Amino acid sequence: MKNNINKQEELSIQNISPIDGRYKQQLNNVRASFSEYAYIRNRLQVEIEYLIFLSKNGVGKKILQTQILMLRSMYQNFSLHDALEIKGIEKMINHDMKAIEYFLKEKCKESKLDSLIPFIHWGITSDDTGNLAYGIALNNNNVECIVPTLGSLLETLRKLAVTHKKSLFLARTHGQPAVPTTFGKEIINFYVRLQKQYIQLKKHRFEGKLMGAVGNLNAHALFFPSINWVKKSKEFVESFGLRPVVYTTQILPYDSWVSYFQIIMNINSIIKGLSNDLWTYIMLEEVKLKKKEGEVGSSTMPQKVNPIDFENAEGNGEIANAYFQLFERKFPVSRLQRDLSDSVVKRTIGTAVAHTLLSWNSLQKGLGKIELDVDTANKHVMEHYEVLAEAIQTQLRLNNDAEGYEKVKKMTRGKKMTKELYKAIIRDLKLNTLENLTPEQYVGYAEDLAQDPTL
Repeated sequence: MKNNINKQEELSIQNISPIDGRYKQQLNNVRASFSEYAYIRNRLQVEIEYLIFLSKNGVGKKILQTQILMLRSMYQNFSLHDALEIKGIEKMINHDMKAIEYFLKEKCKESKLDSLIPFIHWGITSDDTGNLAYGIALNNNNVECIVPTLGSLLETLRKLAVTHKKSLFLARTHGQPAVPTTFGKEIINFYVRLQKQYIQLKKHRFEGKLMGAVGNLNAHALFFPSINWVKKSKEFVESFGLRPVVYTTQILPYDSWVSYFQIIMNINSIIKGLSNDLWTYIMLEEVKLKKKEGEVGSSTMPQKVNPIDFENAEGNGEIANAYFQLFERKFPVSRLQRDLSDSVVKRTIGTAVAHTLLSWNSLQKGLGKIELDVDTANKHVMEHYEVLAEAIQTQLRLNNDAEGYEKVKKMTRGKKMTKELYKAIIRDLKLNTLENLTPEQYVGYAEDLAQDPTL
């Protein structure tokens, strides 16, 4: 067996985290938003736009349009070499935000924009830049990755539900045969739940702030009192597509972030439930896994075809939710006007998002490998005529038989009932109208519900 190992694989296999190792190639879209490179670039963008913003509002020298284009090119054409240069400065001064400021000063010198240097990072604090940079990352990732990935998954589920809207299926409560349903109806249940969360994701707006050292814009108010800086702050934050917050300490209240993470947590939990159900249906042989030539299911049992995609969906979703639960606890709390304990936690947001997308993509992959075993699904329903016990006792009660439920309970509880036994019970109870009822006729509105989730 010939192996072709490239340099990237040699590097990734040495990583501690599977995000940058085993799963690296699957997560380029997440890396584009949440890598340290992206975080540095986004902060540089905010700093440059703030410099332009100050000039437009009469602070510092007026910046010409050609100079604005020159400044913006610094983040629009931001390179890996630039990021490494900033990291080099950080090593010397031990402050990541100040390193970006020093880098920008040097770039301004090189571009003969020396007159702008005094106003770089003027009157603001690190979190003014940092929270907006994270807001940009969260918003971009939501629009470009999270929403499209979930949308694609929803469409797959909808098609699967409609395809199997009539496919007879045995519903189970407490793991025991209950009443008949259709496979499409059981799939549409998850579609509808995820659709609600999808709508919340699409309309979610992340918040941002530019309010200075402790949230009062002290320097701005003192030196330029004629300008309504609170209003201007709102305008600046909105320019990044974020909802402005003006009641802050040194840091942004992360409530909008937490609300967003809670939506994703709900989605991951729903996906875990779906993955568990599909895993169980495969175990019961009602759903089959398609075989892929060349794949191995077990190191010792050559017959195995395993539901690994649903297991991966479950596991990655649980890892992601563990992070999101930490964020839920951590981010709403800060000691007095600021402590730095949230900073290290924020740097793991990309990890949580990465495991989330791995979960969703694994489910999507798994759905592409399954097919309903119609014969087995039908067999499991038709060999359990006791699923019609509900219909029998309901008819007796409609016939004003006060003991109808108890009668049927004595005849059916704990028993596996054949078609012949069912008919015998019907004759014994003199319920001729139910004599020809079969489990496949007793599915209620399952077909309609699977066809149209708006009912």
